[in-house]
This record gives sequence, C-alpha cells and structure tokens, in this order.
Amino acid sequence: MPIIILTGDDDEQLAIQSLKLGAQDYLIKSQTDNKLLLKSILFSIERKRMEEQLKSALREKDILLKEIHHRVKNNLQIVSSLLMLQAEYTSDKKAVESLKDSTNRIGSIAFIHEHLYRSADLNNVNFSKYVETLLSNLYNSFGYDPEDIKVTLDINLVSLSADDAIHCGLIINELVTNSFKYAFPKIGDVEKGVSDYQIQVSLNLDSENTRALIVNENHINCANLSLKDLG
Repeated sequence: MPIIILTGDDDEQLAIQSLKLGAQDYLIKSQTDNKLLLKSILFSIERKRMEEQLKSALREKDILLKEIHHRVKNNLQIVSSLLMLQAEYTSDKKAVESLKDSTNRIGSIAFIHEHLYRSADLNNVNFSKYVETLLSNLYNSFGYDPEDIKVTLDINLVSLSADDAIHCGLIINELVTNSFKYAFPKIGDVEKGVSDYQIQVSLNLDSENTRALIVNENHINCANLSLKDLG
C-alpha cells in the first residue's frame, strides 16, 4: 500500500527518514492544495507499482542465479566423478596422483558454487564455512583423520566475493595438499589421537589494513605464504 505523509511539521530530516522507511511522499499541510495532493497520490501509486515490479525482478534474478550456481556445481561434480573413474582404471601411480589432485582442485571450485546456491547472499561466500568444507574433502581424499593432523582456522574476514574465494580456495587446496603429501608421516605412521601435527589457515587484516592469507604447518617443510591485497 502506498504511504503519503501529510503533516504540519516542515522538517527536512524527518521527510528524508520517512522516505527511507518506505513512504512514497511527504507533504506539508500549509503548502498542499487539492491538485498537489491528487498529483502526489497518483505519483505514489505509480512509484509503489514500480517498486513491486523491481522487487519481483530481483527475486527472479536471485532464483536464476541460484539455479546457475547449482548447475555449475553439478557439472563440476560430473567432471570430478569422471576423473575419479579414470583413476580407478589407471595403474600408473603418478597418473593416479595427478588425477586425484585435479579432482581436489575441481572440488574446491565446486564448493564455492554450492555455498552460493545455498546462501541468501549471492555476492559473498561465507569463507570460514567454505574452508571447513574444503578441508573435510581433503581429509577424506588423503585418508587422514582430523585427530591425526589438526587444522586450526583463524578467519575474521567472514565474507569474500566468489572470485576471491575461488582464488584463495585453490591456494589453500594446493598448500594443504602439499602438507598432506610431503610434510607429515604417512597415514599408517601417525599415532592416532596423540599427534601434535598442525596446519594453520588464517585470513585477516594485517597492520597495513590489507587482507592477508597465511597457511603454515609445524612439521618438516613449513609452507608459509602471505598474500596481500586480495582482490
């Protein structure tokens, strides 16, 4: 329903606030006649109609974007499944390892689209939740248990754009994969539940107020990388 504020209070700030809260027009009694009131009514009805059309268009756009993210995620999962199937029919260990690495990289991108599909905000990714999903996939891929190698997250920048999240996700995927492969003992050599092996992933603002991604681990080959001014 269109709303017109008709008042004796000639207050510019109150008028601005009323319009921000949803009123279509603000009229001063002493400055209003029948013609102006009729004009305001017609204007308010048309303005409200246009607002509703825009809201409807935005809802349709959100639905369409979610469907696009859903289909991209599904297509990436198909590609990932094909690579895994190929790995099962390959006897070359290096080829199998390369296929598994490619599967993890594709998965790190697919998770972004899955988070956007499920998110109310299609412009930003909940990066902390995304990294948790990414790490869970890497644990499963390499056969490690979270109790064997602990990963701690320090992420204060909760939301990132999809592009930034994809770039950071791929970097985290590569570094954590490298740690799982080369920095820690083999799966059977890790003593269950008592390991002090750790990987830290942080994304925060540094002293220069720029975003910095840091990934490091506490064993053999320390993979410490700081990326400044992301995006």
